[in-house]
Amino acid sequence: MKIVVNGEEREIEDGATVSRLVSLLDLKSDRLAIELNVRILRKGDWDSTELAEADRVEIVSFVGGGAAGSQRGAAFGLELEPEERCAGFADTFYLLRKDVQLRIDRT
Repeated sequence: MKIVVNGEEREIEDGATVSRLVSLLDLKSDRLAIELNVRILRKGDWDSTELAEADRVEIVSFVGGGAAGSQRGAAFGLELEPEERCAGFADTFYLLRKDVQLRIDRT
């Protein structure tokens, strides 16, 4: 079946889960945020969430609150604390504060 991952069309086997996609892409899952059809998925749901034809998946990896993270945050008018993590993709910014994930769209 065909899905879209970070804007690129990809082929994946029918019934593949989000965890399977992460494995196929050879990504380390410990610092990823995954959005499926404009909904952020909890990591605990990756194994049970099956992908379907034409699904849109956005995968971003978090960076620390250091220079790279601060620069991404600054682009959205945010100042990060050292324990915060962030990731940016196009006009969307993800911020992880302890157990809270925020998605901020720049419009």
